Amino acid sequence: MTFRLRAVRGLVLLAGFYLMGVVLLSAMAVLDWLLVTRLFTARAAWFEGMVVTVTILLAWAILRGMFASLRAGRLGPVPHALAVTPQDQPALWEQVCAAAEVTGERLPDELYLVAEVNAGVAEQNRLLADLLPSPGALQSQLAHQPCDGAAGHRYALAM
Repeated sequence: MTFRLRAVRGLVLLAGFYLMGVVLLSAMAVLDWLLVTRLFTARAAWFEGMVVTVTILLAWAILRGMFASLRAGRLGPVPHALAVTPQDQPALWEQVCAAAEVTGERLPDELYLVAEVNAGVAEQNRLLADLLPSPGALQSQLAHQPCDGAAGHRYALAM
């Protein structure tokens, strides 16, 4: 798949998510408006109240999901971690530079050591960068998976 096709697919997915949320919210608002203004009767008041309440709860969930996706990718401070600079650990940064060069990725801005016996990468991306992993990132993740399997970790590949 070419980069241009991947970019178009990412844009369609990105715009489609918010478009679907707006369409669902609009459809629920129109349904509630029709129900209250056109079909309102004293006998069905409890039913209309229940439908409006369910609609409000669903709208809240949709809006929460839409705004949560806007906050995704923002990294907070790293708790219980030791920041390592190239001056502190030149040999470690040399290995990181070599790995970045082999995979075609850029160097990380920061490097932290934590007490866990595991490796992880966190990147602060916005919107399209989350949808379009680079080929080097995909190769790195695929190369890492056999190590996870050998260590007994069983979870899906998350890209």
